[in-house]
Amino acid sequence: MFENDREAILSVFVASYPGIPADTAHRLLNGEIAYQIEGEDVVFEDAVLHENQHQRLAYS
Repeated sequence: MFENDREAILSVFVASYPGIPADTAHRLLNGEIAYQIEGEDVVFEDAVLHENQHQRLAYS
């Protein structure tokens, strides 16, 4: 990700997908969370969302 634009990109991402917590969005944008494309959805799991219990999230 572009170093100088990280905060702006994160801000736009979180505003566009309000169901994704900012810390999860940060890890996703930095490549710390693997994702896959399923049709029109981006699917990823984040173990940090609910006290180390995986949650599968899909966003179009």
